[in-house]
Amino acid sequence: MPNLRITLLLPLSLEEKVSDYFLCDPSIGVFTSRVVSVHGLSNSMLNSAEQVMGSAKETEIVVVVDEERFELWISEFERLFTSSGIRYWSTPIYRSGVLV
Repeated sequence: MPNLRITLLLPLSLEEKVSDYFLCDPSIGVFTSRVVSVHGLSNSMLNSAEQVMGSAKETEIVVVVDEERFELWISEFERLFTSSGIRYWSTPIYRSGVLV
């Protein structure tokens, strides 16, 4: 089965908790995280400084998940992080590998 690239945007305050979740999940291999500027959010989601800047600082986490396991994984993730404001999307990976 092909893999999916899952991109998550989450509040900075959740980075450690979500990273710990991925580190404890044996089906997750390598994942990345970084702080990004998120644009296009409604003003109600931004504090006054963010409204001036027109963006919010959030953590972006990218993880690869087996497509076959995705529905089970996302159901568990949604249960654990209900009402957290985490946004996500998936894209298919057509080819991947490791250069050795």
